[in-house]
Amino acid sequence: MEVALRQVSMPRLYFLGTRDYVNGLTLFEEMISVFKTERPDLFSKMSEIKNFRVNRFVRSECYMTISLAEDPTERSTAQLNVSLNNSEAVKICLHEREGEFVEERRPDYDRGIYIAKEKYAGSVHHVNIQNIKSEKDFIRGIVEAVHREICSLAAKRGIEKGISWAYLTKLPWPKLAELKNFGEFSLERKRSFEMKDRQWELRKLIIPGLTSKDPAEIGFFYNLKK
Repeated sequence: MEVALRQVSMPRLYFLGTRDYVNGLTLFEEMISVFKTERPDLFSKMSEIKNFRVNRFVRSECYMTISLAEDPTERSTAQLNVSLNNSEAVKICLHEREGEFVEERRPDYDRGIYIAKEKYAGSVHHVNIQNIKSEKDFIRGIVEAVHREICSLAAKRGIEKGISWAYLTKLPWPKLAELKNFGEFSLERKRSFEMKDRQWELRKLIIPGLTSKDPAEIGFFYNLKK
């Protein structure tokens, strides 16, 4: 199979709530949605989010590139690498359009609808989840649980804004039929550290029935300067 590098248009982006940047979850959802529309043949074979990361805050409209080969020299605003069930991988990169600034603003939505119950046991955060009917719900539920935990930690330091999703690795991608069995997961603290005026919080993500020996990992950060 060959997937030549191609440029793909994206829907216009938007700010959520009071943010002055496009939310990382919005970027992820739009990249997945466009990939599904443009290459349904590849999307249907997707088995894992190998890596998703946001390299800088996005305030401009964007376009995407989709390719099979990974080019380490390609710079991007955000990047999504997905593994296919035939052991091949697809690289999706987000690039900003110079001079085309995001203008639309939408009200934030209630992500709390996905969290049924939470419990902490030492460094492990156990989460029971609900209302998971699509792949979008699957990701929103996970990100919301981590976001809540990091917001709680940041609040103890007097910080209430700017908690941002930075990356996600090695997340098995479920089929729609599997989502009905998705009811719980655990977040295990991997590492917490300060770097360049930012607090970084890294978590292992363990999902019964999906997690292999090498669990997924998700990272958030927030600025220490108020």
